[in-house]
Amino acid sequence: MPKKKKPQRPNKPRQANSNSTRPLGAALAGPTFDRFWGLIARVGATSGGDLTRACAAFRAELEALDDAALLEMNECFHAAMLRAYDGILWSAASLMHGGCSDDAFWDFRSGLVALGRQVYERGLRDPDSLAEVPEVEARTLFEGFQYVPQKVLEARGLEVPAARLPKEPTREMVDEDLLQIRFPAIAEKFA
Repeated sequence: MPKKKKPQRPNKPRQANSNSTRPLGAALAGPTFDRFWGLIARVGATSGGDLTRACAAFRAELEALDDAALLEMNECFHAAMLRAYDGILWSAASLMHGGCSDDAFWDFRSGLVALGRQVYERGLRDPDSLAEVPEVEARTLFEGFQYVPQKVLEARGLEVPAARLPKEPTREMVDEDLLQIRFPAIAEKFA
């Protein structure tokens, strides 16, 4: 007896919401997240590392998507931002930039996403590795990239999902007296 095919859901826009069943900080896996990182790689190739051009390229990539794909890429972007909401990474950013407010860390995480999947993943595992990234200081403290998905959603008349941040970052911040010991490459380059 042949198996019945599952009915396919129509490809219609869906609203993202803050009541997601995905645990906070969990990485999105699978083809959707792979498509997201492919999009970010194209943005990086187009912009050549210039963040003003990266914002324009990111916008163009998102504008080319249908509503459902746009909502998925927005969800992936915010999942990546959420996953990088980490006290150890924040401590490294603080040493790199001579301090890092919560707003500056929002910019930093956005810049980290813009640097692409390999730099992002390695930076989460070993924040000190970010010292090896050319012009990392300027490329991780740029306001604007994180607002591109919201602007594209608004221009389409789609609901902009509320930001979802836990009260505290994952993992605790590194004690200020230990920053140069914990992040020797960043300390040598920036302190």
